[in-house]
This record gives sequence, structure tokens and C-alpha cells, in this order.
Amino acid sequence: MSGKGRCDRHQQLHCGSNQKSHCFSSDSANIFQSLLLVIAGATQKELARQVKYLKVENQILR
Repeated sequence: MSGKGRCDRHQQLHCGSNQKSHCFSSDSANIFQSLLLVIAGATQKELARQVKYLKVENQILR
């Protein structure tokens, strides 16, 4: 089944005629996933920065 066929089938099975607003196309899902990856990457960088800071602070306090 092609991508469009799967999306149509999904809407028929899971999305009532008045509930289509919560259904995502594959393009929307890809954009959402990309956004989550950017946020997760930024969070990882921030955590790495904080760990580095705490290691230096720990050395100073010894």
C-alpha cells in the first residue's frame, strides 16, 4: 500500500469525520519529529555544558 493509501486508511479507521484535526500527514509527523530531535539535541548540549562547569567547580573546591 502506498503512503497516501495508508494515510487514507488511517483516517477511515481512526479519524471520524469531525476528528480529522488530530490526524497528521507523514510530512507533519516528520516535521514534528525533527523539531523534537532539535530540542533533545539542545538539551543534551546544555547538560554537557553544566557537567563541564560542575567538574571545574569541583576541582576548584578541592
